[in-house]
Amino acid sequence: MWYAPDLVRTIRLDEFDFPHQFKTNGELVDWSNSVFRPNPSLAVEVYMLFDVAQCIATFSFIAYVLFKKGRRVRLFMLRKSPYGTFIVPNAICVLLAGAAVYLLQWAAFCVYIVWVQKSNHPYFEWLWFIPFPWLPLALIAFYSAYGFVISCSPRSPISNLRGSSLETKKLSKVFLPLPHSATVMNTFIIGVGVVMVLFNVVVQSLAGAQRNATHRPGHNVYKDVLTKQHTQEWLSQPPTQELLDLIRRGSVDGLNVYRYCCLALSSYAAIIVLTIAMLGLYSIPNQIFLIRHLCSIFPDPIPQDCQGDGLMADLRLLRRIGLPRNLKGDHYAAFKKTWMMTMVGHSQALLLLGGVFVFAVPPFFLLTQPWQTMFEGLSSDREIMFIVAYVITAALITATWVTSLSATLTFDEIFRAVSGLGNEQQEAAGSGQSASLPQHGRHIDRRFSGANIVPCSPTSPADLQSPNSVKSPGSLRPQLSFAPSSAESEKTDGSFDDLPHESRDNTVIVVTETVVRVEHEDTATMPEAADSIEMQTHRHTRSLSPSPVSAQYSFLSRNANCNS
Repeated sequence: MWYAPDLVRTIRLDEFDFPHQFKTNGELVDWSNSVFRPNPSLAVEVYMLFDVAQCIATFSFIAYVLFKKGRRVRLFMLRKSPYGTFIVPNAICVLLAGAAVYLLQWAAFCVYIVWVQKSNHPYFEWLWFIPFPWLPLALIAFYSAYGFVISCSPRSPISNLRGSSLETKKLSKVFLPLPHSATVMNTFIIGVGVVMVLFNVVVQSLAGAQRNATHRPGHNVYKDVLTKQHTQEWLSQPPTQELLDLIRRGSVDGLNVYRYCCLALSSYAAIIVLTIAMLGLYSIPNQIFLIRHLCSIFPDPIPQDCQGDGLMADLRLLRRIGLPRNLKGDHYAAFKKTWMMTMVGHSQALLLLGGVFVFAVPPFFLLTQPWQTMFEGLSSDREIMFIVAYVITAALITATWVTSLSATLTFDEIFRAVSGLGNEQQEAAGSGQSASLPQHGRHIDRRFSGANIVPCSPTSPADLQSPNSVKSPGSLRPQLSFAPSSAESEKTDGSFDDLPHESRDNTVIVVTETVVRVEHEDTATMPEAADSIEMQTHRHTRSLSPSPVSAQYSFLSRNANCNS
């Protein structure tokens, strides 16, 4: 028989029946122990303690990575575009921070479960809290998927590749559009998180209140029946109606606690479906587009057998190229960084999709399977052992994943540079990076790093007095030099990359004007050294008033800095 209770309606006493009639109090107590205190195997308990140790170790490692990055770790960034400012999650940082919180909560929850089991308390004491440790895991999966979608989609309002010639008619059919309204997108990403958190906080509060209701007089089976020392005479007597009603009320209270758990799990099922839909409909097609873009910027001629518009031709080209470390030369710098960026996106998107499918099993299993066991009055020890062992295994997989990612970001220079978490000076020091960055690269930073003033040529007093000297200011104009630096802030990138202009070259003209007053003195009565001192005095002070015969000339340079 299939049981699907209404999760928003309280389960009543008349909806629960005992599996059979009990002839003695001993049979009723034994049945109550199996239902209220299911006992997992010793192997599962040892597995839980082992998982606690690995969760703490993984959390410590991730916390070290985040602490080492310091202020350079940004969970969310603001990307500007002609359509407004969009909130974009940093997928890698969100994964690390959220996984660290999840592992710490799950370790504490496992310790609490073991304590409840060893103290012989009813499993309702930990059942009411079971969905809450998965909340950060569900949120980081959603935000990471959203970050991949809005950052990598060629039809995204913040994409630098939007409208690119690579988007052929054949490929454009698989690229679904995204709303270009910043208000709509920001409301969506904020609203999902806020609704998810508020809903689960409210439901968990109701579940906790229902758990406390099992401690009321007339409902506390653990205190009134299970912990008491019963005589053999009492155990051999037939159960009274009062005792049967007490056990029935305790069982119904436990069903209502589990009902609130399933109500919270329904929100997890909804966000899992939403995340899988985003990854399946947007992220995977976007990865195909990124591979096509990567192959299009390969500087060498493409072999004949790798030419074509299909995905297989692009994969054959990447297989022919091999690892970027085999490419020597500064003209491969843009291709190498784009290759690493694409591989990071591929690996994280596929791992995230696989992780979501793995963690989709517990919510859907708990929503359907245990109800039949509970309504039939059977023990839930098998379901508990399965779900705990499964979640621990999934936690181990998650820990391995995030540990590998953390180690890569910490110790691998290339991936640190690609992810935006590396040392800025080390990233900018690479040879040939400034000359070979692609024009439409996603992570090109055009942040103004300063202007180098070219020292002016020595000028004689006669040249200063000549009006023709102002007609050729080219040699005196400050010359600007821009060095593309490895930006670690997507906000800075977006303020330049996303502007709708045709040319990607930024021209900054700095014009400085200095007025020099030259007074005609009698050179016969003023020594040359004194004239030099006089000119230096005029450069640094304005207290001397010009003579009637003084002339003013305008120059496009600060001559005071010529000798500095």
